[in-house]
Amino acid sequence: MFLLNKMEHALVTVFGDSPEQVIAKLITLYIPDKELKILTPYTPQNLEQAAQNSVLVFIGVENAQDPNLQVARMLKENRLISCDVIAYCLGDFETESVGILAKGFDLCVTSREANIPDFKKFLYQKIIIGGRRLSGLIMEEEYHRVCDALSAAPASMIIFDVDKRAVFISDHYFRAYPRIAPRLVRGLSVYDAFDMMAKEEGIGPEDPLYESLQRFWYNLNDSIEFQLKSGVSYRLKAVQLPGRRGVVLMGQNVSGYVDKHASLEDQAMRLREELEKISGEIKASAA
Repeated sequence: MFLLNKMEHALVTVFGDSPEQVIAKLITLYIPDKELKILTPYTPQNLEQAAQNSVLVFIGVENAQDPNLQVARMLKENRLISCDVIAYCLGDFETESVGILAKGFDLCVTSREANIPDFKKFLYQKIIIGGRRLSGLIMEEEYHRVCDALSAAPASMIIFDVDKRAVFISDHYFRAYPRIAPRLVRGLSVYDAFDMMAKEEGIGPEDPLYESLQRFWYNLNDSIEFQLKSGVSYRLKAVQLPGRRGVVLMGQNVSGYVDKHASLEDQAMRLREELEKISGEIKASAA
């Protein structure tokens, strides 16, 4: 027995139903579960919005010339709609079911087929599968939103799993290293990532920076600050995720801070020299 009340999403959309609400009444007859809600939009625009949150969509069609037959293709073009779109034949059709499927529907159901006992099992199965698809789509969209947000942040970011393989690489690295961007993918080991980026920056084993950078990347611990041959200064910091789930490697261009710090040190040095000069003049005049 399927338990729909355990599902996070149990919305079924019905569009183009008969005045007697044949389709909606049939669904509620088979599935009286209080967690199941039927949406009945009246315009194609509202249908598309409702379908994005639904686990199953029924489109009522009266005949082979019914304009509702054109709706399925519109829904299929929307990547945010993951559920099956089923044509429910309210009248007699001269068109074969394959002709209806060719218009973008996943299935065609007649009134006779909907009244056999197995239709209840079929309905449950479609709703359960649609719920899984929708949950997967929601998780995928949330993942993309998080990726976009992290890629828009000032600091670059790579997330490594416990095996030190990348599970996320922010767009900063694709912009910084367009030549090797196709190789910066999920599953990339931290060792390969270091080798590729070191080569792109012209940092070889003979470079004084190489050993300290290699040690940092291989261990993914603490932080390191360094300056590239281009004069750009970077700070890398590795943060362990809770529960031993991996490491977040954050990188940031700190050239502005370094330059400002150097400028302040120069000013402080000049000030000390000026004070020493004044102090010497005071001592000389006192003598």
